[in-house]
Amino acid sequence: MQGKRGFEKPLWELPAFIAATGIADIRQHQADKDAQSSLKQKLKQKMQPKMGKIDIDYQVLHEAFFRHQTKPYMTDHGAL
Repeated sequence: MQGKRGFEKPLWELPAFIAATGIADIRQHQADKDAQSSLKQKLKQKMQPKMGKIDIDYQVLHEAFFRHQTKPYMTDHGAL
């Protein structure tokens, strides 16, 4: 455990095949829009949420997950 002192993990990032869909930009735009709303609007949204606010082409998502998906890098057994 002492060897981990000062060790910082890199931030998690989306895999390339998912990032190519542009979902991160859409979510960031939605988060900016939500940040501008007032406290009263936020509480109302929490009580009565509306689904389907993010407009994304599901064909693009399907192709990303089922055609362009790549396996992540994994170490071999005992390679540590």
